[in-house]
Amino acid sequence: MFNDEIESVVVNAINCLKKLGNRVRLTEDQLHIVLSTVQDSSSHVRVSLHQLLKTTVMTSITCLHATTSALLANLTRYPKDVDTTFEALKSLGERHSSYTEFIIEDLLRIDSRFLTQEYHPDDVYFIGVLIVILNASTINKSILALLPKYIFRHTHYLKDKYPSYFPDVKISEEGSHHIGSMTSDMDVTDVTEVDVGAFLEQIVDRFGKFPEFLKSRNFSEARRMIISNQRQLERVMELDKRLKDNAQFYHIYAKILQIFVEFQDEDKLSRGNSWDDGKTQRNFLSSRLMILSYRLENLFLGITAALKLELVELRIVADLVMFLDTMALHREETQIDPTLLLQQFRDRLFLARSFCSENSLKYPENLENLDRACHTLTPSEISQNIPTLLKMITTFIPNPIKIKNLLKKSHGQIIYPATNPDKPAEFLLNFPVKIEFQARLYNVDDISMVIVQVELPDGSVQNFPLTPVNCVSRQPLQHHLEEDLLVDLKGI
Repeated sequence: MFNDEIESVVVNAINCLKKLGNRVRLTEDQLHIVLSTVQDSSSHVRVSLHQLLKTTVMTSITCLHATTSALLANLTRYPKDVDTTFEALKSLGERHSSYTEFIIEDLLRIDSRFLTQEYHPDDVYFIGVLIVILNASTINKSILALLPKYIFRHTHYLKDKYPSYFPDVKISEEGSHHIGSMTSDMDVTDVTEVDVGAFLEQIVDRFGKFPEFLKSRNFSEARRMIISNQRQLERVMELDKRLKDNAQFYHIYAKILQIFVEFQDEDKLSRGNSWDDGKTQRNFLSSRLMILSYRLENLFLGITAALKLELVELRIVADLVMFLDTMALHREETQIDPTLLLQQFRDRLFLARSFCSENSLKYPENLENLDRACHTLTPSEISQNIPTLLKMITTFIPNPIKIKNLLKKSHGQIIYPATNPDKPAEFLLNFPVKIEFQARLYNVDDISMVIVQVELPDGSVQNFPLTPVNCVSRQPLQHHLEEDLLVDLKGI
């Protein structure tokens, strides 16, 4: 009925759902149908949908992200809907505060590899994002500590301009440096350049308490410690360039620890008792765990073999989640080959064991237990014993990581073409365009691991591997790149 051509039918269908109030809990597939009307040409349909979303319960992080993104995109398409859209965004933030903290980076387009770009305070997209985040922060206090500093310079202005949509949040001009009551042996505001190294060591030592929090299932204290450490690591990055890359490593590592808190906090991960209840959110967390662990392994020079093994072990946990979800799907999808899936997972464990042998490292006990289970159970037995294997995830305790050497973060600088937002380059749709690309790469030891990624106006990306002959090494670990990129513009 949501796709009916008659406007009154669609509006009545939306209003019927709205009358159910909090009992409406949309899964990802159901949400896809509901959001198909968000761009409807009828203002009555759009306004009715906004009213429905104010009372709807999102069942996962992915659902909240999709809904918020759809509403934000519509702000520029239908400016007259700004009031009802802001109301819907406000309600989404208030009702899903625990999910909101996981989509902050995506909504604000924050990437730890690059400098944060500050939005103009009158940018309607930026205003919509802040409405979601700040309303969520009234319930989930940890959110404020995750925000860039520039956010707090605009909050009072926006509160005065849009009093109905912005809550009363007590924040100072310094923002996250004065939020919460996190306890530590050394106050972040008292650190000087002389003792930054000692301060970083204290932060790392506090990470060592994380296993205790998980074993005692003290998830609130674990989250508080993670957020406090992230805030203080940001201070280290500001104070000491020599330790900046080590601090950035631990900052990403803190995000991985946060994922394990969500994995083990079963009440938050799954509202029911069955494996399928938390599937969508598990997939989101496991894919994020995979990305972050690869980033730690490949973005920094100076990673030891022992540390790589720790990261491999974390990825196998993510692999296990995906494997069990796919095996559970096998009970419904007959075309999935469970024997092949099991063999692929065994191959990942074999690679981890081979890595240990090559580097004279002990095979981790967690992987040994998992290896034993996967080699004694048949595919049908695994499908029947998913809860048993699930315990290996909900009881997995990451080993504390402590780096003894200085790390160097790999990064690059684009020389040409220069950024020119006032006079962007012109191109013809459906015809390939050649970009003469020049860049300098720093702290890169293996050029074959580097790609150039081009993001197109529609949000899609194209990747271009480097040609070794076009990359000249000027100094050890430094390279000058000149490459012609042929970008395909078909389908934009």
